[in-house]
Amino acid sequence: MNQKLFYSLVIICTFLTAQSQTANLVAQYDFSNGSLNAQFGGVNGSGHNIYASPDRFGNKNEAIELRRTQNSTVSFGDNFDHIFTGNSAKFSFSFWFKNGDLANSNASFITKYSGSDCGEDGREFGIRINSSKKIELLYFMSLQNGSYRGYEGHTAVNDTNWHHVVVSYNATINTNNGKDRVQIYLDTIPQNLSLTISQGSSLSYIQDGSAHFGLGAPLTSAG
Repeated sequence: MNQKLFYSLVIICTFLTAQSQTANLVAQYDFSNGSLNAQFGGVNGSGHNIYASPDRFGNKNEAIELRRTQNSTVSFGDNFDHIFTGNSAKFSFSFWFKNGDLANSNASFITKYSGSDCGEDGREFGIRINSSKKIELLYFMSLQNGSYRGYEGHTAVNDTNWHHVVVSYNATINTNNGKDRVQIYLDTIPQNLSLTISQGSSLSYIQDGSAHFGLGAPLTSAG
């Protein structure tokens, strides 16, 4: 089974909600005609085993398809750390996705992460659909895997329809042991968050690592 993911219109902002997706825009990727170039922000992507695909309106070649069995990835380089890291970091991602089949689980959407299995320590964050078919954000407060939190939404995605996701992180909030830093919306519905994984009793912040920011499987500093 091919286990495909489809992406359309990825937006990065310093902070947004499901209702406001243009304020404080950092970068925008429309994937028109399969292009990985930025419509805003100037950081273009490079792809590995990426396929142009119809978008949620059926428009040909206006989205991209990633195939897990082919290790499909998009790299945007070691960029945006000034947005993602430190004690004042505030960032949001807005994107459309759909599962190519119902076998998808633990499939990464957006990451800036490299672990010891990649031969280096560069853990920052990852957004994925987890084994429960729920949208999950994991954020790391140590590049060496010493401290982290993971939170999932309450709604499982058990279909192959297009869905809109907004994930936000605000490092200036320290209540509820880091839970209140995270907001997840699925199809404009605020998600009730549950802790999925945790290590370290004290809160810190996402650190500046050298892993590439990208779509699909995590990328090392070499991409």
